Amino acid sequence: MHRILRISLLMSLLLVASAVYATDKPLSKNAFILPISAGPDLLKQCSRDTPQNVSEFWTPTAEQIDALERRIDDFFTSWRPPERRGTPPGKLARYHRQYVGIVVNGKRLIYGNFYDLDYDPANNEAQKPVIICDGGPYMFGLEYDPDQRKIVDAQVNGAI
Repeated sequence: MHRILRISLLMSLLLVASAVYATDKPLSKNAFILPISAGPDLLKQCSRDTPQNVSEFWTPTAEQIDALERRIDDFFTSWRPPERRGTPPGKLARYHRQYVGIVVNGKRLIYGNFYDLDYDPANNEAQKPVIICDGGPYMFGLEYDPDQRKIVDAQVNGAI
């Protein structure tokens, strides 16, 4: 009886472990989910607007980031930014990305910080926000609604 119970328990644990492994898709080597503690500093960009009325921060999942990243190229094909700034060029693959979950007016969103792949940050980009002044459309931020699976806003940096 104990042996059957142990085998049953082991099988249950294996099922749970395989389900977690199957849904926990790793991020690209150029994408980082920042710790919640880095959230306030990530929103201190010097050359673009960032979300206002943020009441708290949370940690998005790899699946949520994957869903966001699958929508970026299509979003920028149709998005028209203010005339004084350009549209971010190229495809997602040309950017480093940092993400943190934010709550704005009670709504959970994901904020993404994007910067050109050629930019070499001096700090640990997996832990600390990258802040770039100016840089033009090669540096931008966006807000993503994971419930609606939709990019709801994007802001590019100032002039090059």
